[in-house]
Amino acid sequence: MISSKKLPLLFLLFNFISPFIWKSEAPLLQENPFLVKEHNLILVGDIMLSRGVDVTMKNKGYLYPFKNIAEITNSAEVTFGNLESPLSNRGTRGDQLYSFRGNPEAVKGLLYAGFKVLNLANNHSYDYGKKAFEQTLEVLNKNNIKVIGAGKNVTEARMPAIFDLGDLKIAFLGYDLSPGAFPAGQNSSGVAKARHAWIIKDLEKAKEAADFVIVSFHWGIEYQDFPTEYQKSLAHMAIDCGADIVVGHHPHTFQGIEIYKGKLIAYSLGNFVFDQKDLKNNQSFILKVTFDWEKLHRIEIIPIELVTFPHSPKVAEGKMAQEILDRLYFDSSIFGTEFELRSERGVIKDVFQ
Repeated sequence: MISSKKLPLLFLLFNFISPFIWKSEAPLLQENPFLVKEHNLILVGDIMLSRGVDVTMKNKGYLYPFKNIAEITNSAEVTFGNLESPLSNRGTRGDQLYSFRGNPEAVKGLLYAGFKVLNLANNHSYDYGKKAFEQTLEVLNKNNIKVIGAGKNVTEARMPAIFDLGDLKIAFLGYDLSPGAFPAGQNSSGVAKARHAWIIKDLEKAKEAADFVIVSFHWGIEYQDFPTEYQKSLAHMAIDCGADIVVGHHPHTFQGIEIYKGKLIAYSLGNFVFDQKDLKNNQSFILKVTFDWEKLHRIEIIPIELVTFPHSPKVAEGKMAQEILDRLYFDSSIFGTEFELRSERGVIKDVFQ
């Protein structure tokens, strides 16, 4: 125990040296207000939780499809994908050749994988009708997963999903161009169709509300390696009107990446969780985008392979990773896009304005 006689001496000593302690530690304790903070975003392809994937989840649990990839999908502040199947135990199957409906419990897997926002503007959202569609909205909203491109009316379907990341806000918008999608009306649920006037107006509002805007299009021709001229024109228009990233789904195979005016266009991310058997449909990639309030800084391309049985994507390695990256490099070459290969991944950087 310190004696009371020594306390005054210790008090004087502490007051003498404490200014030097605080001066030396201050730069470590205070955040530089002029330092620009970088953020990360994960973008993935089509997620289908019905059919063979549903059977697997019933046998192995609802987390199972994401078990090999969850570490990556949880590595960003916001993770985004296209949900290709309603999550419902209601409704009646339509007359489409392929109709999907996943179990509402499958939302557990989406949460486990870290999804914060999902696009529902696609041709399968209404496969089991209004009741299943609206239950899907309820299930996702209840679990704090934001929805874009769909709603109980057209106004809601066109609303952006906005995330506050502290020093900046990001917004997501979703639109459908595929045949068979059920459009929302003024007083009826459905998806947001990709009308030019709507896109222009919605982007204007989104740029007022957020610093960084991502637009998702469900578009293109299934199983084609290259986008149509209309896709390219629409993507450029979206960026000219304020989008920072344009990302596409629907072809079930990936397509090339374009850097347009310093912004990112990924024409198709292919499949992410699906049960198709073709090798081409089971090769895909994840995009990890690093950005700040001013511009994109880096795009990391993570090749993945979908293990058809048991329906779980995993990071591709070796020959498979090289094959995916070679395919993507070729598909992107028509846009003049190049990327470096680093440890079986692709990296795009130093090309953003």
